[in-house]
Amino acid sequence: MRVTLLALLLALAAAAPAAADSIVYVKDANVWSARPDGSGQRRLTSDGTAQDPYSSPSQADDGTIVAVRGSRFTKLDRQGRLLGRMDSLLTKSPGGGAVGPFDARISPDGRTIASWLGIMGGWYDYATNTYYNDPESAVVFQDAGDGHPVGSTMFYEEPSWMADSQHVLIFDSMNALTPQVRIGEIGADHNHTQGWFHDYDTIDDSGGWKPLGAAELTRSGNRLAALRAGATLGNGGLARGLDNGITIYDVHGFDQAPALWLCRIYDEQGRELTPPSWSPNGDALTWSAPDGIWTSPVADGCGSLKEKLVIPGGREPDWGPADPAAGAATPDPGPPTGPGTGLPQPATVRVAGSIRRRALLRRGLAVRVDCPAACRVSAVARVRGRRVARAKAAGTGTVRATLRPRRRALGRARTLALAVTVRPDGAPATTARRSVRLR
Repeated sequence: MRVTLLALLLALAAAAPAAADSIVYVKDANVWSARPDGSGQRRLTSDGTAQDPYSSPSQADDGTIVAVRGSRFTKLDRQGRLLGRMDSLLTKSPGGGAVGPFDARISPDGRTIASWLGIMGGWYDYATNTYYNDPESAVVFQDAGDGHPVGSTMFYEEPSWMADSQHVLIFDSMNALTPQVRIGEIGADHNHTQGWFHDYDTIDDSGGWKPLGAAELTRSGNRLAALRAGATLGNGGLARGLDNGITIYDVHGFDQAPALWLCRIYDEQGRELTPPSWSPNGDALTWSAPDGIWTSPVADGCGSLKEKLVIPGGREPDWGPADPAAGAATPDPGPPTGPGTGLPQPATVRVAGSIRRRALLRRGLAVRVDCPAACRVSAVARVRGRRVARAKAAGTGTVRATLRPRRRALGRARTLALAVTVRPDGAPATTARRSVRLR
């Protein structure tokens, strides 16, 4: 499979038609498109609001766009015409035991949507008649035509399509003992995925390995870009967290770890970067930071990186080979004004980076969430993937949930992995991940 898959990716890259490529992204709660240099910006939707925004837009090779709104998928053509709305598995199986969908991606051939769910426990999946008791993650696949489920892969997150539209990269960024990066097929059982590599396979770092995830391959399969934490898990580092960066690798088949470039793209202020997306011919990258969408050329060697802010205020870019939307560009409205027009202030999760084991067992671990509006909070602590404590709370302002693991469940663990899900009233839920070192 390994040699065959790489050969197939090379063949698909060679056969890809030439086109004026485009970037789709979110700005002011709506879906937009633009040329890669930031010109020709055009808003494709107008019904997104601060309370009900669009997220995770992606595009197929023919320009078909899928984005998430609430727990449903919206499907558009490149001009912004509505092609349909579809339920996600979360809509089909409502309840408080799961959150998502996250990181929705339409396949290059436009036939399948991949996303992932965070399962908190106590959730029944009517699509597969499965009841989940414990916190898990699951990559799920749905038909892009009518939304019917076509399989799932338990225990992994952040699906990223490969060029053949049949395989995906999937991730467990905090996995310590087995590959963080794996290759799966549509609907493959987790026992039938191929482990590719772990962070410690690519660099000899005396400080320890780092969380790694949300990566994308070039269409030729010769290069990989991934989010990598700026610190080890024990020191609070997360692939999707503050001070993360984008690392670039040379790929020489899937039977060996890729070669890590000894440079990275990062934000000088330590702000979080979003997952990277390659240009169709693999010679440039796009990503976003809190100030907007950035691009950089990427050639051999670190000296080719020239980062440029091209779309201020944009986020979650996806680069594809389709022509950008035709017609007049949408004028940039500038900063929103007036009551209710701005984007919502995100809830802030606060938790200690370390705690003494004795204090944890005696008083518990306090998770504080600053909610600008009324919200519900669910916090789960895990040790080596196993849930050891859970707490819920609700309110406005500073909401506090206290996790109280038992001594026997905690064992000799040195680190707690936290997942804190915040569900503001009238807005989509978000999940923050933190690591707490035990002293």
